[in-house]
Amino acid sequence: MHNHAAGFVPSSGFTRIRGDTGGLLGGVNGGTNDQVKALLGRDGRATVDRAESITRNAMAQLGETSSVFGLIHGDLHQMNYVFLKGEARALDFDDCGRGYFLGDIGATLGPLVSRKDFASLRAAFLRGYRSVRPLDAGHERMLTAFLIADRLKIAVWMAGRADNPGLRDNAEEFVRDRVDQMRNMMQWGSDVFE
Repeated sequence: MHNHAAGFVPSSGFTRIRGDTGGLLGGVNGGTNDQVKALLGRDGRATVDRAESITRNAMAQLGETSSVFGLIHGDLHQMNYVFLKGEARALDFDDCGRGYFLGDIGATLGPLVSRKDFASLRAAFLRGYRSVRPLDAGHERMLTAFLIADRLKIAVWMAGRADNPGLRDNAEEFVRDRVDQMRNMMQWGSDVFE
């Protein structure tokens, strides 16, 4: 998909959501960082602020050249792809828009960060990715920032739906869990964290 997106030339009038700092952090997912913070204590709010800063820094460092930014799925987690005859097929393109290719990778790997075998899953995914598309080592070092951004995006999504009767009972715990994941990943360190 990213190879196709790198050469994609949109038609006149083509518009989609943007997965940049304005889109990702500005409520494109139906919620806001303030709604996330309302469900948290002081430490949690500080983690959200730091996650936003890390995300902004990583995106600023990358810029928006066609090698790093283009048409992406936007929500490529495990429930949004299937395998058919040995090939992966994406579905649910509601969040498709212009964004960072590392954002798609973050969305795929983000739900796995709490697994004990995460390091080997990450390595296997990146080997597979590199078998069809190059990934600069410097960009790979920024992946943790996009994993944090994905966890923030999911927390924002849930916080924006905290008044939904079907989600209300679990919203606070769900958001706190994602914030804990962000805090843990911040300990992994990266050159884009400060």
